Amino acid sequence: MVTKDEQLEELKEYCRRDRIEILKMLTRAGSGHPAGSLSCVEILEAIYSKMRYNPKNSYWEERDRFVLSKGHAAPALYVVLARRGYFDPENLNTLRKLGSILQGHPLPQSLEKRGTPGVEVPSGSLGQGLSQAIGIALALKQKGNNKSKVYVLCSDAEMEAGETWEAVMAASKYRLENLVVMVDNNKYQLDGKIEEIMPIEPLRGKWEAFGWNVYETGDGNNISEVIENLEKTQGAEGPSCIICHTKKGKGVSFIEENPVKYHGVVPTQEELERALIELGGDSQELKFKKDEKIKSKIINEPLLGTREAFGEAIGKMAEENASIIVITCDLAESTRVKEFGKKFPGRFFNLGIQEQNMMAVAGGLAGEGLTVFTTTFAIFFIRALEQIRQCIAIPNRNVKIIATHGGITVGPDGASHQTIEDIALMRSLPNMKVIVPADYYETKAVIRELPNIKGPVYVRLSRGKFPVIYDEKIDFKLGKLGVKRIFEFGEGEKKITIFACGLMVSIAKEAAKVLWEEHKKASRVINLSSIKPLPEEDLVRFAKESELIITAEEHSIIGGLGEAVSSFLSNLPSRPKIKKIGVEDQFGQSGESDELLEFYGLTKEKIIEAVLNN
Repeated sequence: MVTKDEQLEELKEYCRRDRIEILKMLTRAGSGHPAGSLSCVEILEAIYSKMRYNPKNSYWEERDRFVLSKGHAAPALYVVLARRGYFDPENLNTLRKLGSILQGHPLPQSLEKRGTPGVEVPSGSLGQGLSQAIGIALALKQKGNNKSKVYVLCSDAEMEAGETWEAVMAASKYRLENLVVMVDNNKYQLDGKIEEIMPIEPLRGKWEAFGWNVYETGDGNNISEVIENLEKTQGAEGPSCIICHTKKGKGVSFIEENPVKYHGVVPTQEELERALIELGGDSQELKFKKDEKIKSKIINEPLLGTREAFGEAIGKMAEENASIIVITCDLAESTRVKEFGKKFPGRFFNLGIQEQNMMAVAGGLAGEGLTVFTTTFAIFFIRALEQIRQCIAIPNRNVKIIATHGGITVGPDGASHQTIEDIALMRSLPNMKVIVPADYYETKAVIRELPNIKGPVYVRLSRGKFPVIYDEKIDFKLGKLGVKRIFEFGEGEKKITIFACGLMVSIAKEAAKVLWEEHKKASRVINLSSIKPLPEEDLVRFAKESELIITAEEHSIIGGLGEAVSSFLSNLPSRPKIKKIGVEDQFGQSGESDELLEFYGLTKEKIIEAVLNN
């Protein structure tokens, strides 16, 4: 018979081993979120020590449910699930790889064969897990299941999100005694200390004010203390919350000392070896070898980043234009406006995890005559679509929406962070203009021109770096083309015309070169960076001169560049055949950028094939 003390010692050993596996997984993957994964290990092990589950039947009806709301801590959850037999631990070596069951952010097993056994809901976009958990808890009551509990692990940064508090109120109203929330209160988020980005205290008082049973651990990395508080929730009337004060990067000295850096940066090989020694790793573990990065076969050098171009351009413009304001949501570093914030602190606002609030605030600022630049990842603007519509597009406010990390080339983070529908959504809004620059220099030209464009504009940028097409002399005028955006390959009365935007301009140029040199197919590539409005006169001319039109975009074929071109040309008395190349009607997945471009058919080979087969 195992004693309670023996069980605790075993769980402590699990936690040590978990941290070793987390760091090995992340270093092998080459990307991910180590600091936040390390902080919550004891919380996860404590929860699973109390949960009722059956790894051989992961959807056993009487199981307890677990929701990882802080989806970036997926590696910690995967290690715990593997230990408990949900899948072969060998799968841990495939984290964030193309086709892996261990995506960059969690997906349920039922999703397109890419999900993870034991995962209940998709997560990765902060602030949504608790709402999903409430749905599960309500469903259990509806089905008469009074045995199962729903456990949720939230980050402290999620306490900045409005949806979190909507969910807190709802759970209290419906007296969900089957719901237990654990808050990993490690005091940091991506851009820095929570108390500096968007203070959340008094946290306990807020939860109590909404009628929750609230408990608090002095040390959330002390598993016995976490278990003790979990036991207090048994038999509680109404929902319970346990605030766990943890250490971000717990167990590894250099990550604890610099938790902001290691929020989304994985250890190097040398750092990993140092960390394993600190964690008591054995000689076998120290022989670990990092996977080799895939060498790009699709995107040629030299490469420069479009988000870097934005950061540089906005800083220079602000020196001459005092009306420019920048707002971000805990992504100052990632969207390259951190330096702007340092240089112009009075004109820079970091609102934390509050995209809906950001867009409404931007509308208010613009209504007072200021030029407002809002910036976050493309995927996070989608959650604020109604605010964009109501507060910005309807009143035609002068708000410039700079969306970085657009498309599938976000890579290993997976479907939760890969935006393939944003152009379609923004195109559909009256008054909204949509621009997708092709490279670093065109991005700078676009940003410089934005203050001269009246009303809202959506600019889609990338996470990775694009091939250089232009130089500093390139300019940009909304709805205009100009000769520098037309690339001719070969001669002929009728040509193949390839309309492309963003990264696909470079890929289309490679395809056009091959089409002429190897197949004697004359073609032209059009950089259609102004998607709304389109350069309509040019489109009419090209349609008359073309035997076939190809559209190429790093976006869904539904509603994007291809449909914009098709819709406009459908008004002509006659037009050539149009073939759209883009992401088919499906979501993305984890993988390296080049792998994903090839998997989804966004390559020069697919463009060539489309031409030769049509």
